[in-house]
Amino acid sequence: MPHKNQPLIIIVFGLIFFMIDRILKYLFFHQVIKDSFFLTNAKNDGIAFGINFSESFLIIFYFIIALIILALIIWFIKLWTGGKHLAASLTLLVILGAGSNIIDRIKFGFVIDYINLHIWPVFNLADMMIVGGILIIIYIDVVKNSFSCGYRP
Repeated sequence: MPHKNQPLIIIVFGLIFFMIDRILKYLFFHQVIKDSFFLTNAKNDGIAFGINFSESFLIIFYFIIALIILALIIWFIKLWTGGKHLAASLTLLVILGAGSNIIDRIKFGFVIDYINLHIWPVFNLADMMIVGGILIIIYIDVVKNSFSCGYRP
């Protein structure tokens, strides 16, 4: 059983991670931070993993992403008001990560990536929030069957 403060802790950490991601992206964009072994200033003008597509495909893709984020926001509200605070806070983590990357797309026309593990494409903290939030939701809801995120009858 999750601790009663767990959703609040996830929300606070999500907001802190969002702010750290925005600050790091600002510092990399303005070249305040120089490249190092684990930190690399990379501009991702494609989609996931830097995969590039035609401009017409990207317009459709961004529209679909906007609809998904809108659905996530509605889902977050439904979960939170339904008392499923842990699922809602994990959903908010995904929304905040996606929001940070969307800010980059709107502001710069690309996403600023900066974490370089040299075994994977360069990524950022927002990407980790998205993937981490989704994986934890899947683990808790599907594997542990601890709570329903709202997609079961």
